[in-house]
Amino acid sequence: MRSHTSCFVGLPFTGLFCLTFAAAGVACGPSDFDPASLIESVRILASRSDKPYAPPGATIHSQVLAVDARPDASTNEPMVVYWLPFVCVNPPNDAYYACFSPFEANPGNVAQAGLGVDGGGPATITSAISVWDGGAEAGVSGSGLGSLPSSALRSLPTGVDISQYLIKGARAQFQLPSDIVTSHRPAKGTTPYGLAVVFNIACAGHIEILPLDPSNPNPEQIPIGCFNAEHAQLTANDYVLGYTEVFAYDSLTNANPIISSFSFRDASVPLDAAAEAGVTFPYCPAGTKKCPDNIAVLGVPDASWERDPQNPGGPDGGPLGEQIWVDYYTTMGTLSDDAILVFDPTEGRVAAPHPENIQGITAKQRGTLWAVLHDNRGGADWITVTLNAN
Repeated sequence: MRSHTSCFVGLPFTGLFCLTFAAAGVACGPSDFDPASLIESVRILASRSDKPYAPPGATIHSQVLAVDARPDASTNEPMVVYWLPFVCVNPPNDAYYACFSPFEANPGNVAQAGLGVDGGGPATITSAISVWDGGAEAGVSGSGLGSLPSSALRSLPTGVDISQYLIKGARAQFQLPSDIVTSHRPAKGTTPYGLAVVFNIACAGHIEILPLDPSNPNPEQIPIGCFNAEHAQLTANDYVLGYTEVFAYDSLTNANPIISSFSFRDASVPLDAAAEAGVTFPYCPAGTKKCPDNIAVLGVPDASWERDPQNPGGPDGGPLGEQIWVDYYTTMGTLSDDAILVFDPTEGRVAAPHPENIQGITAKQRGTLWAVLHDNRGGADWITVTLNAN
């Protein structure tokens, strides 16, 4: 079974953070640390594609859930979502950072990425990516690489805004090569597959090329950064680089799980109005001995739970099912659970109703709640809900 997570690269590009559900573990830390579910910065919470598993040659429509929850966002440069103007196909060892090796003037880290070892040849870089016209969020720029040489990133100077070469907006579409499966180095014990990686960026500024240190053996160096109008590089509070993976199979498929309903305090909230009208509830003044529950419940239909043909061993003699869970995020208050398991691979649906309780709101304020539904094969769905505490 291939396990999938929604990932973003951590600044200063020395690590990878993955948003995932751990069914059998709980992480504990100092009480003065903010929980991961509290959003106070520029973040990419999730990405999804219309075909998480796709046939060779398919056109993929992808989008990201990028949010700007900086307290001072209104007085600073706005967040913009960009996509790098290339599709990375079959990087060595399926490592996202190996996608950048062909662009490095002195790629001393190529060996670190597995080239010529056990990861196959270098990644194939194509310009088959463009804007997906999905409405107001879609950008206006084109693919960018069409007018640049194949060494595009390497040929651009540092210290210059390269946003004109990028795809702008939360949505992009790209095409998989027809040979994406046959050109991928076979992996023992797995169904033949191929991998496409596209990179998305949430930046409260503009994008510039970063000089790389050819003597640095770290293979995860990334040659781009986010900068303000004065060309000062911004921090992780203002910038996230993420990536979206699509696995290609000749016959295997996977559909995104579906959020079919949302309720708050036992009242149904129309999905198409959740972000606009939102929900209104009383805040709980500080010092109150017991605050009333603010219960949110997400509806997920049984059809979202698909069997995984690559994962045998189900109790009925068939394959196991997907693991499906929901991650919650908020800009205010605290959540009873950051992640809630909805479907177990063996048992199926976990006992409903999977409630989330929003507490700790002691004053009149307005904020946002996000619920992101995942399956462990790259599928996702999400809902954005406006919270009005009065």
